[in-house]
Amino acid sequence: MVREQGIALRRRGRTYFGLCPFHGEQTASFAVSREAGLFHCFGCGAGGDVIRFIERAEQVSFPEAVRRLARRAGVALADLERS
Repeated sequence: MVREQGIALRRRGRTYFGLCPFHGEQTASFAVSREAGLFHCFGCGAGGDVIRFIERAEQVSFPEAVRRLARRAGVALADLERS
């Protein structure tokens, strides 16, 4: 998901590192753990799961981030606003 946003990552051990997409930097301080499903930037403090990443990277709301991820995974979501 992170690489789809154009972020180049390099593996170091179990963690992947790259330049943070949320602030300008020269050194890779953006870490992604595939095992935990989390990201964290040691420079600006941004972090979270894949939903939070989509919210920030694509500047969308939580429901829209969930819709985009569901669409990408081929999962149909029920319209919860009707219930």
